[in-house]
Amino acid sequence: VERAAERGAHVHERLKPLVGRGVVQETRGHGLFLGSQVDVDALQYETARHLVLDLLDKGVMINATKTGVIRLAPPLTIETERLDEGLDVLIGALGSG
Repeated sequence: VERAAERGAHVHERLKPLVGRGVVQETRGHGLFLGSQVDVDALQYETARHLVLDLLDKGVMINATKTGVIRLAPPLTIETERLDEGLDVLIGALGSG
């Protein structure tokens, strides 16, 4: 539980600079079960699902729960380095919007 809380806080810190600056409207969740509300109109993607498919092609697995909500649920055992690799890809995609 402690590890999940630490990794979740790390994800929030990495995504915080994007919140309110166009694409990412909000990030919420507990531990490593996180969701981000994204403005799909600001993205180069038609829906959040299209973002999911693009990231999957790049080796990052996330989920779209609604038209503009993406969900991150990495394994509890994930190392910070691997988490950062995935976040770098995600942030790159979100920053391109």
